[in-house]
Amino acid sequence: GGVVDGVLTFDMSFGRGVKTGWSKPLMPVVYELAMIVNQAIARRRAETALSTAQRRHQALVECLGEGVGLLGADEVFAFANPASDQIFGVGKGALVGRCLGEFIDDAAWLKVRDQTAHRAQGECRSFYELQITRPDGVVRTLEVTCTPEVEQDRAGIATVAVFRDVTDHRAAERERRRVELQVQRTQKLESLGVLAGGIAHDFNNMLTGIIGNTDLALMRLNPESPVRDNLARIERAANRASDLAKQMLAYSGKGKFLIERIDINQL
Repeated sequence: GGVVDGVLTFDMSFGRGVKTGWSKPLMPVVYELAMIVNQAIARRRAETALSTAQRRHQALVECLGEGVGLLGADEVFAFANPASDQIFGVGKGALVGRCLGEFIDDAAWLKVRDQTAHRAQGECRSFYELQITRPDGVVRTLEVTCTPEVEQDRAGIATVAVFRDVTDHRAAERERRRVELQVQRTQKLESLGVLAGGIAHDFNNMLTGIIGNTDLALMRLNPESPVRDNLARIERAANRASDLAKQMLAYSGKGKFLIERIDINQL
């Protein structure tokens, strides 16, 4: 009922007069030899399967668009895929052996060490943003996801880190917020314009009545009446207020500006 790993064949020659076949004393030896061969075949198959899985895993990690690295407790890269090299701005394979602290300032280094200490105390994962400076001086913003891995060969905690460059994404977010604020300011100005237009329109209607009634009063008064001067001042003030209302209407888009030459010496 088991799986046949192979066929083990023994060929023995006997001299004349000797009975052929396997003697009972040899059977345990043959059985033991078959078990050894079977174990060797099984071990070889396991090694082949493990090697295939490792090659697939290596190809998967190297093809990822995000950076993947293995860092020791001292934050030195023991492994880095090609995307990590590109993110940190170094040559292919040049990130291995370098410390993460070479790419960050003192404040960021304290953050990294603090996150590593938390993971060493039992936290399963940490997620934070980190600004790095490449060797060419370019500053990039990274999202870092770290998962602890206990090192079997020595005391300490290794870190499997995934680096995602979000510099362009953050710049796009800032631009989007800037545009949103600009749109909000424009909408506020439009709202103020609508409000100013409504007020100016109602105010101008009231001034029209004041000016009209003032003209009628002036027409009916005796030319020598002392009240004429007061009405004339009321009419002039109402006309100035009407001009102001027209400017407010023009500001709100409901009126027109009157463009003309003015001699400032006469002002």
